[in-house]
Order: sequence, then structure tokens, then C-alpha cells
Amino acid sequence: MFHTSKTIEKVVLCVVAFLVTTQITIAQSYYHTPNDSIVANAVFDDVGVYNIIQSHPTNDTLYFKWKKHYINLPATWEASICDVGHCYTTIVDSSSLDAIYPSDNGLISLHLNPHFEAGTGVIQVLFWETSTSTTIDTLTWIITANGSLGFTNTNTNQIKFYPNPSNNFIRVETNLEDKFILQILNIEGKAIQTNTYNQKNIELDISHFTNGLYQFQLIHGNQVINKQFIKR
Repeated sequence: MFHTSKTIEKVVLCVVAFLVTTQITIAQSYYHTPNDSIVANAVFDDVGVYNIIQSHPTNDTLYFKWKKHYINLPATWEASICDVGHCYTTIVDSSSLDAIYPSDNGLISLHLNPHFEAGTGVIQVLFWETSTSTTIDTLTWIITANGSLGFTNTNTNQIKFYPNPSNNFIRVETNLEDKFILQILNIEGKAIQTNTYNQKNIELDISHFTNGLYQFQLIHGNQVINKQFIKR
């Protein structure tokens, strides 16, 4: 009876040790920074970089893998992914990061250029550490380009335009002393006309435009002025 009790005790201790070891093994030894999801804005015709970092406070070496899960992007957008050890020209189907040693962090980085197409794109990848492959994170980027060129809005009194609505010409008056760029965007946020000017009074021919709502973007240095007009 004594030997039986000792045997049971040993079995119980072995089971407890196994459970503790298993719990330690399956616990994640990293966390995503700033989060496992990024919601951000993109700038027209510029490459934005959106990083998700795997912060690694422990003393073990980590081996990460990821796999493309879901992509829905406007037609003209270009996107690619870089990770630790690789930088691809597109969003490839899958990849393995180089080993992440103690005191180093992991990284998966989305690079995206919306060009001049407004819209919202969603990219998702499945991400896991090989020793805990049953624990899979879904990393998500939700990126919106809405026509903003990433500049600071400035005083709209610096520009006047008339008549509005118009069917033939619009006259633009500014008090700017040097060169500026004037873009006209359609309702989808696409630039349909871009010119550089160095004069205070401009006459724009809009007679060939389709009837509808349009937007001026006057770009001067690091400032932008937005105005809407109607072609009828």
C-alpha cells in the first residue's frame, strides 16, 4: 500500500510538472506593437510605411512565420511587405522571418502607395511563432486614401474662384507671391489636371469636364488649400 501511494504521488508530480511546462511552452513570449491592427491614412502618390513590431522581452530565440490571408485593394494601389531578413516587391504568399535573438525585435512592415486613387484597402496576414504554431495572430492593416496630399490646411482666404457653378471657365485669384501647384480632382479623388503657376490671376477652361462636383487643391510649400466647385 505504501509503494502504491508513492507511485501515485510520483505520477501526480509528473503530471503537474508536464502541465506547468506545457503552459510555459504555449504562452507567447512576445507582443505586437503598436497593436495587431493598424488603421491609418495614406498620402497620394507617396509610399507609406506601416510597421507592426514583435516586442521580445524574454531570453529565448523566436522563429516567426506569416502567410497572406486577405487582400482587398483599389485597382491602382501598389503594396509590398518587408520582414526581418526580406523585403519583397509585392505581398507574397508566405515568408519566414530570420531568427529573432534575445534583445532583438521582430518586424513585419507594409509599404503602400495609393498613387492618385481614393479608397480604402484591407490587408491581413496570419502570423505565428513556430514553437507555438497553434496560436495564430491575424495582423491587419486598414489604410485609407481620400485625396489628402499630406499637407497642412491653410487660410482659404488666400484663394478666390468664380463663378461657381460654371460651365466654361473658372477664374482663380490668389495673393501668393511665388510658384504654386493647382490640381483639379474628380469626385473619386483622382487628379485629372495638374499645373504649376506663378501668377495671381488664372483662368481655367473646364468646358470639357463632365458635369458634376470637383475639387481644387492649391499646393504652396507644405500647405494645401481645398475648394470645391460644380461644373454644369
